[in-house]
Amino acid sequence: MDLEPTVLNYLRNREFFNKIFPLLSENMFSDKGRVILSSIKELMERTQVEKIKCKEIYLYLSSSSFYNKEDLNDIKKFLKTIRRSKVSSDSVIGEIYKEFLEKSIFKESLERFIPYINKRGLLPIEILEEAVEYSKKVRNAFGSQKGFDFSKNLLRAQVMQDPRAVESPLSGISLFPGEVGIWAGGPKRGKTWALINTGYSALLQGKKVLHLSLEIPAEWLALRYDGRILQKPYKLISPEDSAKAVNKIKMLGGGSLIIEDRPEMTLVEIRNYLKENQFDLVIIDYADLLTPPKKFKERRHELLSIMQGLRKIAKEFSLPIWTASQLTAKSSQKKIASIEDLEEAKIGKAGTASLVLTLNQTPEEKEEGIMRIFVAASTRGVSSPVRTVECDFNSMVMREVKKNEKKKYN
Repeated sequence: MDLEPTVLNYLRNREFFNKIFPLLSENMFSDKGRVILSSIKELMERTQVEKIKCKEIYLYLSSSSFYNKEDLNDIKKFLKTIRRSKVSSDSVIGEIYKEFLEKSIFKESLERFIPYINKRGLLPIEILEEAVEYSKKVRNAFGSQKGFDFSKNLLRAQVMQDPRAVESPLSGISLFPGEVGIWAGGPKRGKTWALINTGYSALLQGKKVLHLSLEIPAEWLALRYDGRILQKPYKLISPEDSAKAVNKIKMLGGGSLIIEDRPEMTLVEIRNYLKENQFDLVIIDYADLLTPPKKFKERRHELLSIMQGLRKIAKEFSLPIWTASQLTAKSSQKKIASIEDLEEAKIGKAGTASLVLTLNQTPEEKEEGIMRIFVAASTRGVSSPVRTVECDFNSMVMREVKKNEKKKYN
């Protein structure tokens, strides 16, 4: 029995949605299921109705230019299946949810490790057995919310690094295929600097990087990348230096970089571009400037639709996407900026990201040439949520300060 349509059917009811949604992750659903789940969540947030109709879900999705006619026909058929998936009593519904969660978590835990066995051949059978144990813990502790949360966190922990993941400039912090990450900072705080260091880190890992700029000309960005690679002030970069930078990346990591400046780029154009070109990482500088798929009365809904569109693209092409967002001017007065310091219209957008890093710097730290980076949100835990980095905006260099060096900056 396919439990997914029944689960989605009852999630349309606000009472069940409030109770069950916090236990779910998108990985538990098929591609079509993820689309419906995301739509239900959005409509629940926008309205106060007790039940979302399938017709409302279809109208919401059809209003987006992201889906073509064929996509919408498949969605319509799936919504009919969802509407017809009913059971007789609340107790049966509860058992279905329990079975669905157990099977989905078991599947998720297996899929997390199988790529290593297929592609690398590095992992012994014990790792696969460990994945099975995760699911057993969920079944044994299912009656306890605390036990379930513990098991779910174990599932999300990365026992081994996914070979398709892209490490950030910060140790132990990576973005995985299908995820979107945000660098958030106040005005002139260094958002493009952070994105360039993210791209540089990926180049050292041998990744093929696409850097889309909606504001800064490609030639200027190229000079900044050259400055980062050569650790030289980018304003002094010569044509000979640019050639040296390309050769240095070939020697160090073998990655490649494409920079495009598209001031009025849309989500559809990004999707079409990626259909014709394959990349390991996409950087968008920055997403707030993208043209939304449709016009809304409130800007916050436009920004949310942009982020949801980027996440769909990340999942469709199985790659990570990094972008940036603006913090309020008042955030510069705080030692640590958090999600709440994002401009009001962008808070909902940040909530859809897998990773949010804020850039923090006091006037004294600016004089010292250091900055603190705070992991404001993450779908997987990190050991040290605050990192200190040395920053040089002239050469675009970011270097994480090691633990034994921190005394020097205290």
